[in-house]
Amino acid sequence: MVQRTVKPLIVADAGPLIALAKIKQLALLTVLFKSVHIPAYVLHEAAGNAAMAGAAEVRAFAEAHATIHSDSVDPIVQTLCIEVDAGEAQAIALAQSLHCGVLMDDLLGRGVAKRIGLPVIGVLGVLLQGKRAGHVAAIRPCVDALTLARYRLSDALVAEVLRLANE
Repeated sequence: MVQRTVKPLIVADAGPLIALAKIKQLALLTVLFKSVHIPAYVLHEAAGNAAMAGAAEVRAFAEAHATIHSDSVDPIVQTLCIEVDAGEAQAIALAQSLHCGVLMDDLLGRGVAKRIGLPVIGVLGVLLQGKRAGHVAAIRPCVDALTLARYRLSDALVAEVLRLANE
């Protein structure tokens, strides 16, 4: 009997969307996740400035492959905004309402999401899953491209992901 893995939903924050756009890996989200959800505020952060690197790619991806959600004004978001920025607060609140994980790299935001029980994955986790699923040949070139694009990644985290990827 063939066992099938159920792909989860994911709510994306701006940073990982921009990073994946810069390294031409946004399509990974469509193969790794059943559906991608983006709060309107996050989409504006990631694609509102057309001159920003990756903005056009994020906008095109969102229009073709994601569900865009109106921003929430509920007390949960207001409370979250005390600890994290508005985009992260919207992403965390939406993930909580959808009972799914959040794609986020911001350390503070990740901590808040984990504290309230949300699964969290970052860009490197997406790349690692992509490699394990056969959609990414090697992670090292992606890490190098992220570094060139000035995307901040912890050296320890990069080393761990490369170790897990046998690179």
